[in-house]
Amino acid sequence: MARSFVIWILTLLVVEVAIAQSPQSADSPQLALTHVTVIDATGAPPRSDCTVIVANGRIAVIDSAAATIPGGARIIDAHGQFLIPGLWDMHAHAFAEGSAHLLPLFYFDLAVANGVIGLRDMAGFADNIEADEQWRTALQTGAILGPQLLMAGALVDGPNPTYPRAITVGTPQQARDAVDSLKKRGVDFIKVYNMLPREEFLAIAEESKKDAIPFAGHVPLAVRTSEASDAGQRSFEHLWGLLLESSSREDELRTKMLAEANRPGTRPSQLRPTTMYARELAESYDQQKASALFARLVKNHTWQVPTLSVLHMLAYIEEISQQDDPRLRYFPRVVREEWKPSSDWRMNARNDETIRRSHLLFEQDLKLVRQMHAAGVRMLAGTDSTEPYTFPGFTLHDELAWLVTAGLAPMEALQSATRNAAEFLGRSDRQGTVEVGKDADLVLLRADPLADIHNTQKIEAVILHGKYLSRADLDRMLDTVAKAAAQN
Repeated sequence: MARSFVIWILTLLVVEVAIAQSPQSADSPQLALTHVTVIDATGAPPRSDCTVIVANGRIAVIDSAAATIPGGARIIDAHGQFLIPGLWDMHAHAFAEGSAHLLPLFYFDLAVANGVIGLRDMAGFADNIEADEQWRTALQTGAILGPQLLMAGALVDGPNPTYPRAITVGTPQQARDAVDSLKKRGVDFIKVYNMLPREEFLAIAEESKKDAIPFAGHVPLAVRTSEASDAGQRSFEHLWGLLLESSSREDELRTKMLAEANRPGTRPSQLRPTTMYARELAESYDQQKASALFARLVKNHTWQVPTLSVLHMLAYIEEISQQDDPRLRYFPRVVREEWKPSSDWRMNARNDETIRRSHLLFEQDLKLVRQMHAAGVRMLAGTDSTEPYTFPGFTLHDELAWLVTAGLAPMEALQSATRNAAEFLGRSDRQGTVEVGKDADLVLLRADPLADIHNTQKIEAVILHGKYLSRADLDRMLDTVAKAAAQN
């Protein structure tokens, strides 16, 4: 297996070099897209029949079709096509446990081929940080073709962790030391996880503020969502903790869920107790408590990354695993086997009743997103790939569609992966919208995503760091990944 994966790496690298040197992707002093409709993601109406000129990796001109095109510029006739900002997946796992056969290079190619130009990697594990840093450096220096990458390095959990390879802390001082160590390693943020005790969580919050490094992630079961928001947690993932704090039986159910999460003989998990008590959480939902919580999140500028795609997978994995999804061809047989419910430790206790409860939980999650959005809570698009049946790059488009299903307008869903991501990351001055002076990380579509959000999948080209990757280039990347997967 090891030898075959070395061959896979070399094959992918050869293809990336070929794409970089191909006539279709050849660098020109400037690039001009003509007769294109610009959807700039600011919220402004689309601008039709525009000329967009890219120079030195930035957007130099956005003008009418009659604009003067500099001599020597490469001209792309984009009549009938739509230009949007490049997309960010704000909850990715390019280095995740269970994905040993999903090499980051493979992940990056699938991301770029789907217009994903940025990843917020939500943590690998303590023994992989050095390798993760090397991948990030290779992307930053342009040694490999791929998206921008922000990384947490390793998730931080309590003394009884969900994943043994996490950084585990059992005292407030250990929690502070973990933050200091990760900061020195150069991570971009701290990832907090399910089983952190309350005092250790608060110590991480304090030390993160002291070290001027953001922290984000799960809201541990031992911590109230409002308390995490007040402590400065930048984003909450997967909506966990929201239903619990919105319950009229919060204290009672929290005690039961903590006991279930730590039940001897089972792997510590936040998913199992949340699913087990889904009916109780739904029936005790208190709109007044929920509204007060949403107002708190808005006041504290706490962002939500719902990851509805993975929540849907967790609820409906039996049906999903039986589908002949064409995207499975990009994954080796060993990964497809790992993804089956029979191979997933979280699914060991699934029965008819827990399946019904997981379906109910997902319906409640959709309602939560709808209500939070209406209350003004800010949203970010994230996929949690490579969880089972979540596909790097591809699933971000599914996530945008789920956000629309939950009540966001197509423009708002698009902004969750563009403008909002840039704002959250403090990069609004150069990313997130199609405006003069911004980075030329763009996606050219064959159909209007505001008419149908599924049209974000109809990609004609990706402009990555100013380099034009045609549909033929993107197909070549996908074909190479598929062929490599078939051999492994």
